[in-house]
Amino acid sequence: ARVGDWPMYVMPPGTIGGGFGDLTAARKSQDLARLTGLFASQAQNGHWQWYAEQHGKSAAPKRHDWIEFVRGAAPHVAAIEPTQLPTTRRFTGIGQVVMNTSLLSAQDNVEVIFKSSALGSQSHGYESQNSFLLYAFGERLLIRTGKRDQYGSDHHRNWMWSTRSTNSITLDGRIGQFPRSQRAIGSIESFATSAQCDWLEGEAAAAYGGKLETFRRGILFVKPHAVIVFDRIRSKKPATFDFWLHAQESFAIEGQHAELRVRKAACSIDWLTP
Repeated sequence: ARVGDWPMYVMPPGTIGGGFGDLTAARKSQDLARLTGLFASQAQNGHWQWYAEQHGKSAAPKRHDWIEFVRGAAPHVAAIEPTQLPTTRRFTGIGQVVMNTSLLSAQDNVEVIFKSSALGSQSHGYESQNSFLLYAFGERLLIRTGKRDQYGSDHHRNWMWSTRSTNSITLDGRIGQFPRSQRAIGSIESFATSAQCDWLEGEAAAAYGGKLETFRRGILFVKPHAVIVFDRIRSKKPATFDFWLHAQESFAIEGQHAELRVRKAACSIDWLTP
């Protein structure tokens, strides 16, 4: 009944990048348009119909059997532009929050996607808990890394299953969360949204196998131009903490400051404390 909200929030029209999960990096919003149009017809949801029509799609490909006859009997769904919907959505069941400045077009959107999930990191959703992504103006700025070349390959097993491949935290340069495991759980502890700013907080200590007492990551999104990441970490033994960020292009780093540009989008990064 709510499945069409997922493409609408994660991939506003024109978005490249399907958020977390396997083989999503090159996914385009238009890839989901026909299916969203089908859901719109079945659920009589005008917002999902609008999403499909933005890509020139109104429904799934025509079939030549009784299923298509049943579909054809459904009343027409009028498209409704999602201007009255909040631009941020918490998907409670899967432990993700998607924060946008616009649902109308990727070219005008800044998007932060956050994951801290009770489903763990098994199967195709193996990103580490308390990790996040940053998209802006149609470009993927801060990303998850790797591509499954072959199941169980050295790259797949030792990089993509590793916390190091995501925008999260490791201890002492090597200790991360349980790889590909139901034990690597997180949770979203607080969430609030408004037209001006969004706030969330995730807890992911359980994913580190007893090494941490707490790993609280808060993200304040001051729309549209500022994202503040606030980490509070307490370990059971003295440790260093490594703050991982990844991008398609090289960072220009000077001290506690970094600059990143990916084609027509850019971000300026400051570590406010060492």
